[in-house]
Amino acid sequence: MLFLISVPASMIGQDTLAMNRKDVSNEVLANIPKARHLQVKFDANEGFTVLVGKPPAKAKIPKPPEQPKQEHPKEKLKDNTNRVKDDAAKSGVNADKQILILDNLPLEAGFQSDDDIEFPNIEGGKPRIPHILHQIWMTGNVTENTDPVLPEKFVENVKTFLHHNPNWTYFFWTDFSARKLIVERHKKMLYMYDNAPKLVVKTDILRYVLMYEFGGMYSDLDTKNLRPLDIATTKYPCIVLPIPFEHAALWTFMPYRLCNGGMMCRPKHPFFKQCIDALPDRANFSFFPKIAGPLFIDEMYKIYNNISKDDLYKIDLNQKTNTPYFFKGNKIIAEENTLYIPNTKYFLNSPSPALKSAETHICNKTVQTNLTQRACATVKRLGYERNSVYSFITHQFAASWMGANAKRLALVPLNNVTTNYKVFGKNG
Repeated sequence: MLFLISVPASMIGQDTLAMNRKDVSNEVLANIPKARHLQVKFDANEGFTVLVGKPPAKAKIPKPPEQPKQEHPKEKLKDNTNRVKDDAAKSGVNADKQILILDNLPLEAGFQSDDDIEFPNIEGGKPRIPHILHQIWMTGNVTENTDPVLPEKFVENVKTFLHHNPNWTYFFWTDFSARKLIVERHKKMLYMYDNAPKLVVKTDILRYVLMYEFGGMYSDLDTKNLRPLDIATTKYPCIVLPIPFEHAALWTFMPYRLCNGGMMCRPKHPFFKQCIDALPDRANFSFFPKIAGPLFIDEMYKIYNNISKDDLYKIDLNQKTNTPYFFKGNKIIAEENTLYIPNTKYFLNSPSPALKSAETHICNKTVQTNLTQRACATVKRLGYERNSVYSFITHQFAASWMGANAKRLALVPLNNVTTNYKVFGKNG
């Protein structure tokens, strides 16, 4: 089933020409005038096709009939973003300057490509991100340098990281070691840190300090590692993760959100310096996700990449990597001080089961925005359990940061799990 979307732009032209490289010769393409009208076709098997020419007569686009969920063979999946770039280039349309928004894409195109391909990497390349893994558990006891403990329910998760990454250095952070690091390296932040309204705010602050001072990967304890992380460290200097797009659309009514439950970076990256410098100004915020949590890192990302409110719904199909469609600014993502946003299938593929109530409430409404319709269509098409051989981690969304939940958790010594770890101020 094909869906046709018209996207206005200025141009000269006559008949609409399908810019499908199978049908149009290079000689014909060379004679196509500068585009003033752009159309985007999307097919679940074939991906995107760009059409250039005279705008069609005004007509209502019929709503496509509901299609049953289909599993397409891996060999039929296309790299949609590369296809669009090729077709646009052949037509003489500069995809970098062509402004598209999310609403221009069919609902079935979702928020990102479905291509099941390997994470972008440099084969045999040296790591740009150090092989250090950071995890945190705080109890509120900052006066004693005791041996680390962690919730028993997360022991198996920790073992997966240790199993798949035996040559990585494993740092485990406690109340005592975290505060010691703040005192020694970021003393200006100590007052805010000591007076944080919740433990989760302290752990949020610590994450940015860890990325800046040491680099490596931070991952929440309620995440499970599915395969070695080495390959993810070779191409990009810093990786920041988006949450499942349905979370953003159905919970916060935004086209995307980033999170701080997992991140990878080289040390001394200016993005995390920006985060650290901005934190003291948030001390009086009352809503803790905005103090230093996911809403904070989302805001910092937009500032760092110079993304305005007017850019939020823009999309960029001119991308070489398997990254979500949303516009990410004009920086070249492989440069030393840039950030890479991966497709969610690599790190946070499956939505939280807690989303189901919002999905039921919103998706059954007769009047919806394009954004919520797109999220509902994505959940219906992909479900909640999304498996890919290329996923590095999966998130269990245990909400262990919530005080009531944390107090009920049975704790066990980390020494019962492994003795091959470092604690700052003791042995690291």
